Amino acid sequence: MQARMSSSVGVRRTGGPSCFSVTTLSLPVAITPQSSLAAQVYFNPRGQRGQFEDRMEFVFKDQGGTFVITRPVRAIAGTDDLVALAPIAPYQRARRARERDIYQEIIDIERDDAIVPQVKYKRRLKVEGIPEDMRALLGRGRIENQIQAFKERYLPELLDIDTFQQHWSNLVHAEHIQAEIDLKEFDMDDITLQRTNNSYRLTVPGLSEKRPSVIVGDRIKLHPHSEPEKVWYMGIVREIETTTVLVAFNRRFPHAPGALYDVQFVLNPVPFQRMIQALNVTPKRLEILFPQVEDVTASSIAVQNLEEPEIELYNHIISSNYEQYNAVSKVVGLPPGSPPFIVFGPPGTGKTVTIVECISQLLNDENVRVLACAPSNSASDLLAQRLIYLRGLQTNELLRLNALWRPRVTLPEDLVEYSLINATGNSFRAPTLEQLGPYRVIVTTCSTAALFHGLGADPGYFTHIFIDEAGQGSEPEVMIPILTMSGPDTNVVLSGDPKQLGPVIRSPVARTLGMNISYLDRLMESPTYDEVTMRGISVVKLLQNFRSHERIISFPNEEFYRNELVAHAPASVADSLLSWNGLASPDFPVVFEAVRGEDMQEEKSPSYFNPHEASLVKEYVQGLLPFIASSRNIGIVTPYKAQVRKIRKLLKDNDIADIDIGSVEQFQGQERQVIIVSTVRSNKDLLSFDLKHTLGFVSNPKRLNVAITRAQSLLVVIGDPLVLGLDALWRRFMYFVYRSGGWKGAPFPWSPDADPDDDPATFDAAERDLRDLLRRATEVGSPSEFDPIGTGNE
Repeated sequence: MQARMSSSVGVRRTGGPSCFSVTTLSLPVAITPQSSLAAQVYFNPRGQRGQFEDRMEFVFKDQGGTFVITRPVRAIAGTDDLVALAPIAPYQRARRARERDIYQEIIDIERDDAIVPQVKYKRRLKVEGIPEDMRALLGRGRIENQIQAFKERYLPELLDIDTFQQHWSNLVHAEHIQAEIDLKEFDMDDITLQRTNNSYRLTVPGLSEKRPSVIVGDRIKLHPHSEPEKVWYMGIVREIETTTVLVAFNRRFPHAPGALYDVQFVLNPVPFQRMIQALNVTPKRLEILFPQVEDVTASSIAVQNLEEPEIELYNHIISSNYEQYNAVSKVVGLPPGSPPFIVFGPPGTGKTVTIVECISQLLNDENVRVLACAPSNSASDLLAQRLIYLRGLQTNELLRLNALWRPRVTLPEDLVEYSLINATGNSFRAPTLEQLGPYRVIVTTCSTAALFHGLGADPGYFTHIFIDEAGQGSEPEVMIPILTMSGPDTNVVLSGDPKQLGPVIRSPVARTLGMNISYLDRLMESPTYDEVTMRGISVVKLLQNFRSHERIISFPNEEFYRNELVAHAPASVADSLLSWNGLASPDFPVVFEAVRGEDMQEEKSPSYFNPHEASLVKEYVQGLLPFIASSRNIGIVTPYKAQVRKIRKLLKDNDIADIDIGSVEQFQGQERQVIIVSTVRSNKDLLSFDLKHTLGFVSNPKRLNVAITRAQSLLVVIGDPLVLGLDALWRRFMYFVYRSGGWKGAPFPWSPDADPDDDPATFDAAERDLRDLLRRATEVGSPSEFDPIGTGNE
């Protein structure tokens, strides 16, 4: 018999020398029945972290031939952080939501304007029911079958002006159904309530993680557990605490101390209803929904025939940036009723700065009234703040219109006086149509823009509609301000980046059938908005990057932006960490730390965390703090909430605070001096089809683009190269870092000289290793006489 490690005779998948070795007595040695032989396996991680694996091979030879018995060998190397971050309790898969009786008698709460203020609508939001046969179809059976059946039953063969409403309304219904299905996951049984004045305190596990996401004004249904499910009491959330909510119910609610209740969270249908309402508005402008090349060229010719206006800039920096100045000039000169104009703003190119200058210039005309929207509150707040600062707008000129249910504490303090707040000061209120009159600019989210239609404003009320971050909203969402408020002479300006994150769509059916493609994306995929042939006519692409060091943007520049971006970040920022001692190579401010960690789950949370990566994140932060002015200059990007929790715990335990930690979506539109990315996934099964499709944020090129383009001075990515390498784009990124001298941690797992796109090693390595084992096991003797891989005990 002979004992050896598989890696000592085969090609190792992970590259570099093995961390395992085996010694026995003088080998090979004869072994007889009922005898034993001890073999010692030694492990030396060679300064690396993570989880290490190999196979031990016992090679037996007798007169009949050769066969091999193998056993896996696994070791873990790390710090005490691994103990601190171990799962709190074993993971338990969440139970499937119990089916409830669909025929329920609802006893609603009496209306309370102190919780949800009354709005004086002139056009009520019409409720269009979801077809019952659609509900029966979705959420059951194979996804592939649902997609095919939905497409055949509910979607037109062609998307055009006549089928626009049908196409998008049905996809909105699909997304609505999925949101309801997802919310059922949080139903609770056998819970108790605590009476607090006129409300009841309800404990909601996962509330701090927004699982579920609950805000003031949301509705919750309860019924006594001991009674039939026919009767439910509808409550309304009055207040949010850390892990509990205060809920008010109808006076008839039968509360008894210690009694048990069942709970259902109720989805707020208003965002979906607003999209449906907007899609039903008629007439629709063909040149807005489906602009043709001749539409935009006619508009461009009309502008060229006019004398180009002399622009006195509010932001004088734009005068030295040709693309920004060109965008402002084009937008200001658009004839009334033009097709949409697009400002294509790659990362750090000053897209919002350009839009703010456009609006500021338009306001020089006293007849102009602007609606400025974005899909999110944060982007809308930024628009308002910059407009106020640049243009010096007063509180009677700019209105920051907030959703009535927006948490008051999330509004920046400098926007409070520009907002409408109720008498108690703790929530927002809606204006009347008459109160809108004096405002020159109204800034709100795309969804909240539905209020204007409800208040009685007619299409054409605004001369210009701007949608910033237009690529982040779904097409039906962006259509709320456009379809309800654009008249024949209204100009629409979109700004965004189709190469960055698009809308978040929960329904796999709606996502597959195109709801994940934004209005901005759809237009830019058409010849009318080709970024090369139509540049300066229907679209302007900003090219000067003011955010990042040249080497940080060089990879996304080549992959996404035709290598046209020019680095113009101030050296005081871009070069500030080139001498940091944690770089793999001087003057290259990108690091990839390769670690084979382990993705774990705990308790009832489906979210993943990776203790090895979390520990490395902490150490990078500790190493950087002496070199930067504030911990606020660091941003940590990771796709899983559980990893956010674990990293936050480690930092708190080490007295480190004021660092934003969140998903790529949370960081879009932001920048930090340092960005640290923890990718989390370290699945061992390289041949798994599921793994190739469930890589979290790494399976989406747009997520990679956003993650790495947030960094100004330093980018650190921590991850398992073998898992990330399943994605061709990530593999190219890792080759870029390795060849530039930025690789750290585990050895580079592929041939350094290979073409990343031609190297299939990532995908077939496990299979190749098995073939290699088969070859070695049968290279002596007859392979047909023995099963070459033994399955017996040692």
